[in-house]
Amino acid sequence: MNLTDMITLVRRDLKDETSPYRWSDDELTRHIERAVKELSERVPLPAMALLPTTAGSREVGISSLEDRIMVQAVEYPVDEFPIRYQRFSIWGDTLTLITGDAPNGGNCQVYYGTMHVLNALGSTIPTKHEDIVTAGAAGYALEAYADHSLVELAQAALESASTALARVAGQVTKAETSLSAAADVDSEIATKLTGAAAEVDKASAAVAAAIAVGAGSIDEAIGTYLTSAQARIDAAVANLSDAETALASIPARLTLAAADLGTGGDLINTVNIGGDAAGKWAEYAERETGIAQGYNRQADDFLSEAARNLDGAGRELSAASELSKKRDANLEAGSRYTGSALALTSQAREFNRKRQAYLTTASHYIATTKPFLSEAGRHQASAAQYSNLSKSFASRAKSRLETFKDRLKRLGRRNRIRSSQLYNE
Repeated sequence: MNLTDMITLVRRDLKDETSPYRWSDDELTRHIERAVKELSERVPLPAMALLPTTAGSREVGISSLEDRIMVQAVEYPVDEFPIRYQRFSIWGDTLTLITGDAPNGGNCQVYYGTMHVLNALGSTIPTKHEDIVTAGAAGYALEAYADHSLVELAQAALESASTALARVAGQVTKAETSLSAAADVDSEIATKLTGAAAEVDKASAAVAAAIAVGAGSIDEAIGTYLTSAQARIDAAVANLSDAETALASIPARLTLAAADLGTGGDLINTVNIGGDAAGKWAEYAERETGIAQGYNRQADDFLSEAARNLDGAGRELSAASELSKKRDANLEAGSRYTGSALALTSQAREFNRKRQAYLTTASHYIATTKPFLSEAGRHQASAAQYSNLSKSFASRAKSRLETFKDRLKRLGRRNRIRSSQLYNE
């Protein structure tokens, strides 16, 4: 058995025989050395050394005993039979003989236990104890892997997960900043839309007033004035027509009056046996003139009535015109309010585009968290897997080390029994 053979046995116990290995040769060598050391402390390698004494002194220096684990017996004097073992005590590197005569300067034989050797050249470990070393080395390898390698892997995975989550937090902070900016824009949009709604309400009221029909509306009032004006104008037309008819009758009467006057004039210088003929014709002319005057007065009355009707029509048309101006003013106000609402709506759209840009940016940052979250999840899953493996390896290590310690304890107990038998009388 040599160190290479022992490494092979430990790998077989650990089921680590296929490259790449979980444990390196150096790691297994370190665990094997620990198991050999513990075995040596329980069942050391038997050794003996001939050491000089000092005449008259019971103290013997034992610092030359390399890798000393324990001293089992001291023979003094030497080469006697039966062998004379002396009781002793040890403090540090000084052995003190308690029984027997004080040394005379001769040698004493020290039987002691030292560390077993296991290297590339060979081994001092008894064959029957090689499986104990194998179990101990495998147990320590499992324990170290569970307590250090797997824990370090789990910690590294958790740190990687933490790094990924920190990146998530960074992206979330950026997204929150963009969302906050979008929220700030929301108030601006709300203000503009509220203003636009108010302007639209005003425009609606103005336009409604301008185009309203029915009782109490501008349209109804204008219609009333226009209808009345039309009636007055129609009446004036009738008055003018009647005046024209009356005036048209006057020339005929004046012509008759003139003819009567002419006939009477011709009779002035004649003797009319029947009376005053010229006077009669003058009366006739006067009567025709009176009739003509009657027509003229009638025409004047018609013209006066026509003037009153036209004046009334003018006032009513003026009133209708004022109402029309009011309606136009309402339409103009509606147009102005509509324009103002359009401007506010355009501003709201600009703010909305800005908000959309912020939301797009926030969405981008949120989307970029997904790979980081996935990465964090993978690392956390790896950490959990390493943790579970650590528990499994720790359980296996515990089982092997309990067996290892128990066998060492029993070996140590048997070794102490043999030592005590040296001094039994």
